[in-house]
Amino acid sequence: MALERWNTHFSTSVEVELCGVTLRLAQDPASENLGTTVWDASIVMAKYFEKHIRKGDFSRAKVRGKRAIDLGSGMGLGGLAFALLGADVVLTDMLPVLPLLRRNYENNLSPAALRAASGDGAHAEAAGRVAVAELDWSQPSHFTGGGEGGAGVVSPPFDYILAADCVYHEHLLRHLYRALLALSDSRTTILVANERRSESVQAAFSDLFSHSFTMKRIPHSKMAEGYSHPAIQLTILKRKKEASLANLEALEAAEKSGAAGDQGGKPAATVPAAAADAAAATPAAAAAAVPPPPPAAAAAADAAAATPAAAVGPAAAAANGAAEPIAATAMALASQLVVSLGVEGPPSFEERRAGSMAARLLSDVRVPPATAQRQQRGASPAPE
Repeated sequence: MALERWNTHFSTSVEVELCGVTLRLAQDPASENLGTTVWDASIVMAKYFEKHIRKGDFSRAKVRGKRAIDLGSGMGLGGLAFALLGADVVLTDMLPVLPLLRRNYENNLSPAALRAASGDGAHAEAAGRVAVAELDWSQPSHFTGGGEGGAGVVSPPFDYILAADCVYHEHLLRHLYRALLALSDSRTTILVANERRSESVQAAFSDLFSHSFTMKRIPHSKMAEGYSHPAIQLTILKRKKEASLANLEALEAAEKSGAAGDQGGKPAATVPAAAADAAAATPAAAAAAVPPPPPAAAAAADAAAATPAAAVGPAAAAANGAAEPIAATAMALASQLVVSLGVEGPPSFEERRAGSMAARLLSDVRVPPATAQRQQRGASPAPE
């Protein structure tokens, strides 16, 4: 069964019931930070915990009293759900996300909030302790508590590591890889919830992490009914005994050596990962994926589609002649986002996912100045 999105990125709060507790999570639709949104992968993860509360590796009997860390917590849904099972959880994210993350903890799983929710204190007794700390994966000092709020709580190794929707851009993979190695040992169970937005990113994730971790994908039949989708995967990782940073360091050394050998020549133009995936699809196929708009939204969609395709295209892609398919695909996805906004009621999961792809794609491409656009088309600059 497809997951229908019961929350949108344009709301300021989300409500979800888990294990008899209604969590009310604040989010910020005006923020440009991806961490201030409750993403679909965290919903799938939280509902998976609820479904398996009585049996399995993530049951209450197994996780009660265990130490867990939630990487890239965002608004905290995955980590808070795990704390409801009885685990002691450290919610972590970048510094700008922490104020909302702390508010969500205090309003939902602080001892006072749990006592108020149950009346008899039953939920407070069942839930584990929660801490909130800064953890920047690119800062090794944060792996031992060096970030804000991390002293005394970010202390590896952890029994469980959670990561919901942390695999969405290739340049983050090596930082996440280092973080998992620094925070785990061979006994740690790692659960990654990931929405497949880019096949190249997913392939790079599997290729890199398989060097140091066994990877077992959870079948969709094991996920909560009504809270699964073919695009969202849950994967359990276990660290191999011989795991180390050596293979990553060897790879980086080889890349540096190759870069040094290329000095004096011009580096090949590259396309950002998300844009490259979009370029693989033809503009016609991208347009065909957009459902017919309702009459109320047709005018807005036509206006978006009328934008010149050449207005969107990274300079690097233009050098390869790849700007046009990328631009057309970006505009097709953006048009779908406009259509979704014109529909009354909350958009479906598929509509929201297309909008997310459009936002991520458009963040990877650049709009050249108007003069540069005219020159690319062979036109002379407009008079001042």
